[in-house]
Amino acid sequence: MITGLNVPLELAAILCGLFCAAGIWAGQARAARPSARLRNPLADLMQPASLDPVIDLATRRNAMREAAQAVLHGRIAPDAEKGAAHDQVAAVLRAGLRRGDRVTHIAGEGFTIILPGADERAGTQIADRLRGSLSQLKVNARFGAAAGSTSASGDLLARRARRALDAAQHRGVEHVVAASDFEEVLFLPPPAASAA
Repeated sequence: MITGLNVPLELAAILCGLFCAAGIWAGQARAARPSARLRNPLADLMQPASLDPVIDLATRRNAMREAAQAVLHGRIAPDAEKGAAHDQVAAVLRAGLRRGDRVTHIAGEGFTIILPGADERAGTQIADRLRGSLSQLKVNARFGAAAGSTSASGDLLARRARRALDAAQHRGVEHVVAASDFEEVLFLPPPAASAA
């Protein structure tokens, strides 16, 4: 039975010396290489030639956002409108909106929120966040969202948001519906008559 290697002491010393020399050589080679720590990490991000188109794109997007606005119509369950829940709902709505957004209470259990600079996607995200915050208070809420340019009629956006809210109510408790989700279906051409 073999339990180990019988290596002469001289050979073991030579091997040990070779491994030490190889380690020292590898360390010196690594030190001679340009270190990643010494490189500027920002140099790999963007070349100066591509900077102008990126700035132009960001400027156009900001102009589009500033020229857009979203309107949310919301409705909460009628039983949540009584007593202290009304104050809590108002506090959640104020806390969940951005600076410059405006909330108006309309008759019954409804409210309208104007979101300047928001497109429909941002509006539905804000509505969904508000819906989630209200559900933590055990208040069921539904929202309809519509968006358009600031030059569009506010009445048109409000009507679209109301129709989206009606669609959300038909879907059941706690829904957020964007006007474009169902308007695309409404404005599709009728199916072609099949040949019999």
